[in-house]
Amino acid sequence: MHGPYWSWTRKVDNKTQTRYLSDDEVDDYQAFFDNAKRLRSLLVELEALSLSVVERGGDPNKPSNRSRTR
Repeated sequence: MHGPYWSWTRKVDNKTQTRYLSDDEVDDYQAFFDNAKRLRSLLVELEALSLSVVERGGDPNKPSNRSRTR
């Protein structure tokens, strides 16, 4: 049989683990995969924001100086 084949690859104990999925499994797990992708994106954004605070020498526990409109 020729592909394409769906695969799910991840790291477990610092080793790459790959599992091949059926079309039905991909359909069943699609929401999980979408959420995992969104989580990785948010983590990248959080890391960038944290780095910008550290590089500015800011105190992460100090409230922002930005004024808020009410």
